[in-house]
Amino acid sequence: MWSFKVRLIPIIPSVFLVDLTIIPLYYMLVYQYTSTWKAFAVWNAVASGVISLVVFPLMAVANVVQLIHWNYLYFWVIILFVGFLARGVIAAVMA
Repeated sequence: MWSFKVRLIPIIPSVFLVDLTIIPLYYMLVYQYTSTWKAFAVWNAVASGVISLVVFPLMAVANVVQLIHWNYLYFWVIILFVGFLARGVIAAVMA
């Protein structure tokens, strides 16, 4: 649903892959610095909002990423859901 236009070498994936760099770092930081579900929910919503509503549009303006039949709010929902899913799985394993 989106593609990265900037590539270092045409054969390998882009070095600007937000999916492999920024989003995992966000998950690690939010999980590490929150101890309750309430705090996690707030920071998960804020951080995923910043990534999906600030970082992705800036990358689109810089012509790094191209959206194909996609919306920035879809990114927000997916990033938010995956964060809650990851925390839930880790909480279930740790219990």
